Amino acid sequence: MRAIVIGGSIAGLSSALFLARDGWDVTVLEADDTVAPDAMDAETLWFRKGTPHSNQAHAFLAGAVKVLSQRALDVLTYIESNGAIRRSKEVFKPPGMPFVDGEDDLVVLNARRPMVEWFIRKAALEQKGVTFRTGAHVAGLEARARHGIPHVAGVSLDGGEIVDGDIVIDASGRRTQVGRWLDAIGARAPAYYEEPCNQLYFGRYYLRTTDEGLPEINNAFLSVFPLPWGAALMFPGDNGVMQFAIGTLPEDEELKSRLRNAEGFHAFVSSIPHIQDWVACGRPITDAAVMGNLNNYVRRLVVDGDPVVTGLHLVGDSASITNPQYGRGVSHAVVHASFVSSVLAAHPDDARAQSVLVDTEVGRMLEPSVQNSIRNDRLRTSSWRAALGGTEPPDGLTEFDRKMNVASMKFPEVWYAIVSTSLVLQPMRYWMQDETIMEKIHSVDPEAGGAGQAAHPSRDILIEAMDKAT
Repeated sequence: MRAIVIGGSIAGLSSALFLARDGWDVTVLEADDTVAPDAMDAETLWFRKGTPHSNQAHAFLAGAVKVLSQRALDVLTYIESNGAIRRSKEVFKPPGMPFVDGEDDLVVLNARRPMVEWFIRKAALEQKGVTFRTGAHVAGLEARARHGIPHVAGVSLDGGEIVDGDIVIDASGRRTQVGRWLDAIGARAPAYYEEPCNQLYFGRYYLRTTDEGLPEINNAFLSVFPLPWGAALMFPGDNGVMQFAIGTLPEDEELKSRLRNAEGFHAFVSSIPHIQDWVACGRPITDAAVMGNLNNYVRRLVVDGDPVVTGLHLVGDSASITNPQYGRGVSHAVVHASFVSSVLAAHPDDARAQSVLVDTEVGRMLEPSVQNSIRNDRLRTSSWRAALGGTEPPDGLTEFDRKMNVASMKFPEVWYAIVSTSLVLQPMRYWMQDETIMEKIHSVDPEAGGAGQAAHPSRDILIEAMDKAT
């Protein structure tokens, strides 16, 4: 059986690796022709134009770690033995809270995305049954009619070459042309909706130069300092790399114009409580990079119960995107790649069943995550915009939200249910079907928890510091 994977990033590489280990002959078609470095050390930078966001801050959540431990333990071992930081259940627990079943799966890896991608790519290139072609630009899908709908049986490349396959995985990312490709073969339009994140990200890598005065992580696997109109974060990376990120509104011109400048970025993170203590322990090794035009979206290839096409499956950003703030993207990609390969293995000769089952998983796992991201982004956007405009931020939390937050700090079962969804081990709010958890949530006083906003420097002070630096 022959599989074609469009895209050679983490989503495509994971798909290729899992499929090949299930016995498929896999051809990966990667548009970028960038040569990977020979090795990855602390200061090795690997920029691929097809994934400009890869050098932004990343972490690898429990869902992805669990899949790698089950499907590619060798890769996980390589990553951990080459500088990634493993954070297990102990760092997530509120003080004094008992453990519950399932918490051994609460593992997050702190590492740069290029480092993790490098090891997955290495494993895929060395895997029997995988052929990797760079500079291969897919122009369209090759299809024939089957049971009244198009069935994809390969792809065409720029220049006219046809590459045949029994199935095609589109892992070409947020810039996928799958809508145009489907229209060209006469398929119905997929189900699709999107909503802007209303957020810009500015990121920069620093290399730790001392452990003296190194602060503690303040939020399980990262450090975060919220501001009324933005946020500053530090994700530890592998081999002493520190990944700093700043979130702002796209319309915040005062910050946007200054944060693009390396000195302005440095002045900003050097002025934020707690974050500045990390900055003081290192030196920058990249310029400031910006990531924008971000949307939450989900795309489904089954509409009203019927596939719009068979023989084609979407993995990674081709299928869905959530705001990078929540760190779910690469983890969703690895988890979904594993699920798709398992469906293909279980139903090798039933293209319709493959499409329906994969779509069911999109509806179970990916779409609720997108809906959650949209809701959170709406609340955050309204709050940041109010603060930027000098008005009182609205309180968008419901009474149930407050109860949930209080109960999660009181009951270990509630805490685990919520954390397991944020770490991509379970679908968002799956626990709403659990009567015991719901009873515990409704038993608490919604006003019993919550802390005020931490003291922070004013915008005027931050703007002045950035202007002086530049």
